[in-house]
Amino acid sequence: ALVAIGLRLVVPERTSGATSAVDSVSLETVRYVLSELRRPEIVTVTAIQILTYCVWQAFTGFYPTYLIQIKGFSQGVATGLFSAFFAMGILVQPLTGRLYDRFGIRKSLPPVLGVVVVSLVVLPFLEGFWPIVVGTVFLSSILGYGTITLPYMTSAFPADMQGTGLGFLRTVYMTIGAVSPVLFGALADRDYFDEAYLVLAGFVAVATVLTWWLPALSEQ
Repeated sequence: ALVAIGLRLVVPERTSGATSAVDSVSLETVRYVLSELRRPEIVTVTAIQILTYCVWQAFTGFYPTYLIQIKGFSQGVATGLFSAFFAMGILVQPLTGRLYDRFGIRKSLPPVLGVVVVSLVVLPFLEGFWPIVVGTVFLSSILGYGTITLPYMTSAFPADMQGTGLGFLRTVYMTIGAVSPVLFGALADRDYFDEAYLVLAGFVAVATVLTWWLPALSEQ
């Protein structure tokens, strides 16, 4: 209720222009929307978002189970570590958002994703409570990628279709991402739990490489 009141007081009634790309459904409208969705920067940032969202879904879906079954922690300790992982978002998300505002996506996203890659690769080799705590802190950096990719994705669209474009792409990458826990779980069931985390690291590594094909929005 407090958040709703705050939004009502702070956010303008309209945040976009008076026109919209989908004021009417027509063949011309469909062509316009598809032409924008095919732009290289949109395709590239969507691919990055799909890869990272798949990793986020799989990791958060199985991390407590991994801590209990593979690392030998009690359910209470695993729950506490998982809570700490999300609590770190209070620090991670404002930090990554500020990095994006100051340096742009090509300079801010690779370091964030790089930390995720290293953390996922190291995780299977960590043993003991405190090493896992430190690893969990660094793994929480995955909570910050969205504060970089989503503003870029939104701003990459023309003003008259930012809502339409972002809504469509969110539907696409969230639908694809929903499959990743199933595949991750299939590997875990076959005793490839550690290897599954290395696969996730590979996904993030590919996403990191793709950032080099993202132009700064000011250069478009």
